[in-house]
Amino acid sequence: MKSAHPERGAALVTAIFLLVVLAAVGAYMLSVAGVQQSTTNRALLSARAHYAARAGIDWGIHRARNAADTMCPVSPAVSTTSFTLTGSGFDGFNIAVGCMRTNHSGTALNEVTGGVAGVQANFSVFVLTSTATHGNPGDLEHVERRVEATVSNRYP
Repeated sequence: MKSAHPERGAALVTAIFLLVVLAAVGAYMLSVAGVQQSTTNRALLSARAHYAARAGIDWGIHRARNAADTMCPVSPAVSTTSFTLTGSGFDGFNIAVGCMRTNHSGTALNEVTGGVAGVQANFSVFVLTSTATHGNPGDLEHVERRVEATVSNRYP
């Protein structure tokens, strides 16, 4: 005797297939969300490292202009000072600030006389390098940024 409804099991197979497809789409969406979160965290950590390195440069400029003899040796020697930042957003960042100085003397234009006459000028040029690191190389949370600046103690 034949059944009056031969497609009776087709609904169950279709429902199981749809459940498998929806589960796969859900798993894919979770995976994409996790990658997006990781990318956002790394971008934020990278920005913090950049600003930590900039803080090191600012500190180095202040020290070079106010304590050049102890902070920056005359070239080719390089002095490096290391410290760890603390505070909101900068916990765990290690900063290394290097400084090298070259002394100069010569004639500079005198702005008072409109640049016609020259005056003797003695000044120093400081080359500063600040490297901010967080984590260890090979770690997922490792980031390193380096910022350089050249400044002088000659004021116009």
